[in-house]
This record gives sequence, C-alpha cells and structure tokens, in this order.
Amino acid sequence: MTKRLTILAADDVELNRRILDCFIRKLGHNPVIVRNGQEAVDYCAQQHPDMILMDIVMPVMNGFAATAQIRSQLAGHWIPIIFLSAMTDQADYLHGLEVGGDDYLTKPVNLTLLSAKIGVMSRIVEMQSWLADNHVRLENYYTTTQQEHNLAKHVLERFNTAAQVQQDNIKTWLKAAVHLSGDVICVARSPSGADHVLLADSTGHGLVAAICCLPVVDIFHAMTQRGFGISKIAESLNRKLYSTLPTGHFVAAVIISIHYDTRTISVWNGGIPCCSFLNQLGNIEKDFRSTHPPLATLPPSLFDKQLEQHNWQHDGELIVCSDGVTEARDKKQQHLGQDGVLEIARNARQQNTAEHIAHVVQNRLCGSSHHDDASLVVINCKSGHTPHPSQSSVIDNAPDSEFSRWQVRLTFETRQIQEQDCLSSIIDWVNRLQLQLHHINDVLLIVCELFTHTFDQVCRHSEEKTATTHQEQPKPSQHTDITISITRDTREELIISLHYPAALQADYFRSPHSAYSLTNLQTKLGNSISLNTQPQQVTIHYRLR
Repeated sequence: MTKRLTILAADDVELNRRILDCFIRKLGHNPVIVRNGQEAVDYCAQQHPDMILMDIVMPVMNGFAATAQIRSQLAGHWIPIIFLSAMTDQADYLHGLEVGGDDYLTKPVNLTLLSAKIGVMSRIVEMQSWLADNHVRLENYYTTTQQEHNLAKHVLERFNTAAQVQQDNIKTWLKAAVHLSGDVICVARSPSGADHVLLADSTGHGLVAAICCLPVVDIFHAMTQRGFGISKIAESLNRKLYSTLPTGHFVAAVIISIHYDTRTISVWNGGIPCCSFLNQLGNIEKDFRSTHPPLATLPPSLFDKQLEQHNWQHDGELIVCSDGVTEARDKKQQHLGQDGVLEIARNARQQNTAEHIAHVVQNRLCGSSHHDDASLVVINCKSGHTPHPSQSSVIDNAPDSEFSRWQVRLTFETRQIQEQDCLSSIIDWVNRLQLQLHHINDVLLIVCELFTHTFDQVCRHSEEKTATTHQEQPKPSQHTDITISITRDTREELIISLHYPAALQADYFRSPHSAYSLTNLQTKLGNSISLNTQPQQVTIHYRLR
C-alpha cells in the first residue's frame, strides 16, 4: 500500500462499527466511525475522507440521503462510496448507484471481497490524486506560459510596429499562422533619400521563429540610418544570424533599395519566392528571383552580397511576399503561386493592391487557419516621388561638437576602391562626427554620392586602361590616390572636398546626364550647400545653421 487512506464508515449497529474499525486498521488505513448518515454529512463538511463505507438503513438520516447530500456539497471533488446493506433487492442496488454510490455489497459482508474493493478504490484514489496534482502543475504552467507569451507578443509586436516607418507609397500586410509571426517587415529611409525595405521569413512559425528575426530588425535599422548600402546590410545580417542561430534554422529574406529620382531598384533576394515589378501596363517588367540561399545558410567567407538592379521604364508597383502567401491553398488544395499573386495585383485596378491581395488570400483560405506566416509588401514606384521624412531623419537636440575647428581626412588608392569596401570605412568615420542627426544624414548623403561617382569613374578608367594595354604601354599617373576630407573651420560650416587623380574625367561630376550628378545633389539639399569644381577637386560647403 503506497498511501494510508482515511476511510469513513457509517453504521448504526455497534458490532458492525467495531468490526469495520478493526478491519480498516488491519488493512493499514485510518478509520473514522460514525453512527448515522447525518454524522457522515457533518464530517464531510469539515474534512474530506479518501473513501466512504455507507450503511443504508440508519436513524436520523439514511445512507441514500446522506450520499446524495455529500455528493452535492463536494461537487467537483470525487470520493468513492461503497454501500454496505442487508437490502438485497435490485431496485435498492440501482437506487444506490443513482444517488452517487460507486459500489454495493450486501450483508453479511464478505471481508475478503470488501478488501479487494477497497484496494481497487484506493488505486483509483491515487490515480485521481496524481491527475489532480498534474492538473495543478499544468494550470500553473499554462498561466506562466500565457503570461510569458503575452509579454513576448507585446514586445515583438512593438518591435514589428517600430520596424515599419509609415510611407504613403509602401503598404504592408502580416498574418501570423499562430499567435506570433516568424515573418517581419522593416521599412526605413537612408540618408541618401532611398527607401530600404526588408521582408524576412524565419524557419517555422511561433515564438521561436519570431525570436530568430529580432536581430534582423535592429541591424537593418541601425545600418540604414548610418548610410550603409543593402549589400553591406545583407552581409552583416548573415554574419550575425550564422553565428547565433542553431543548426537547421535560417531566415529567408529580401532586401530592397529604391531611388525614386533615378528610377532604380536594387535587390538582394535570398529565398523569397515573389519579388516582381509590375508596371502600370500590367506587364512584369522585372522579376527579381531568389539567386542566393537564405541568411544563416552560408558562413561569412562564402556569402555572396551581389545585388540585382533595375531601372524601371514605366511607373508601377513592386510586389513582394513570403511563401505564406504564394502557398495559400483553396478548397481544392491548389497553391496560389507567384503567378496567382501577380494576377490578383493586376485585377486590383485603382484599389489598394496590398489590401486587395490580402482580401483574396483570406477568402481563398475560406476561414481556415494559415499553415504558415504570411507577409506582403507593395511598393508604389513613381518617378519624381518625394518621400516624406522618415523617423530616422527627425532632428535631435544633441549639441554639435564642442570643437570649432577639426578635419577628417581619408585617402584611398584607386586599387583599394576597386578591391575593398572603402565606403563602409567612410560611413563609419562620418558617424563618429559629433554632429546633430540631421547634419550627419546630410553629410552621409554628400559623401556617399561623391564616393559612388568616384567608384564608377575608377571602374570606367580601369576598363579603358585594360583595353589599351595590348596597343601601347600607358603612361603612369602622377597621382593615383583619392582623398575625401571633411573640415570644420567655424561652427557654421563644413567643407567637404574630394581630390581625385588627373586621369579621371573631371567633367563626369558636372554631367547633367549622370544619375548622381552634383546638380541632383544640390536639388536634394537646396540652399544648405554650395558647389565649387576645380581640376582634380570638388568642394562642397555645407551650412550647419
């Protein structure tokens, strides 16, 4: 016997009470002996015995009435009750079961049989006690898990909301398969004025998948605000996720950069099934297919950050969605597919395309739950679109540097510019300048524009030099270094200068046909800058006040 039970025995005959008392003690249990049904009811009101042996014919209150009352006052708590009675009629037996008895033995009671019955009931009592303990533990676990889940949901939803800077031309839709989504959408404005958009889909769904996407949000926003391009962002995301996620977990992602003034879309796609530019004529002008594995699949040494670019000819919309949308099934278990998503977009006409696609997907599911997290981004791409200032461009109240005079000077060989990521070093140094946030953004814009033009010109010059190698030995340039300097002579102005070799074409920087010409730069920053071009040098005066 694993547990010592408290057994309540009710009988109006003194001899029977003594027999039951001795018998119960012999079995190793604790007897509680009462004389009638009322005393049994009163005891159960104060204590809960583990088992009851109940006579039927007793004064004050009979066994049937006592059993019915005990069952009533102990509703929700089961105690086995065995009737012991000289009444042998089948109707009495059935009535005893109806009022709440669990078994019925006739007198004179066979003590061997009663012992077996008590053994059976004791096993049931132990099982009930085990189930009750586990029920309490399960309830506590559920309560704790629910509290943790609600907290995680709150934090993740705030993360996801903060990740999406609202733009009037960018519409998003997220639908979790369970309580928490493993998909995340980030929208941010770079200092150059380009919109950066990220859609990520972590392995699986729920809390684990959502946690895997958390580093993505922070890194994406921090690097975008500091002026890094999406290829560098993709490389940093892969390095972080590869070092933190367990084996078998990865994050499919597409990272997009849109320059509206140059009608340019740049995309890094690693595992997202649909990223297509649908122009206003309804034609697929460009399909950015996944050309890379998902993030955290390859080690940093093997990661490919190559981008795919497109200059749109006609205004249109960039449709991006995860496999939770393309694999949405109808009643016939047919997948929607990329073609289905784009066809829905064509039929949206003048409606909100994202809302129209989401509505059709929901109807397609016919009210059934999603098998996977679903995420969708629709970006309206129009030439000449002027984005509203992003949250990252809000002017802060941080004071400028207390030093009124200083200079930062970075020099690169033309070979370094072609072979190394020099722009990241420049951006890092600019971010260290103790300037207000909106000044940092403007300086990043100026420096990135100048360096991008220089990089293109270096590559062009290198190709021309290679082409002439077989014809004649080219004359070496006297100066092959490129220097970017930022000087502060007063508190009111920064002087940003670019010195380049004579071999590079100076006219390139003044060309009105250049996508990143100084004319466009002056248009973006207005009266904040003044330009001065000289042989082998471009100087920009940026006003801080």
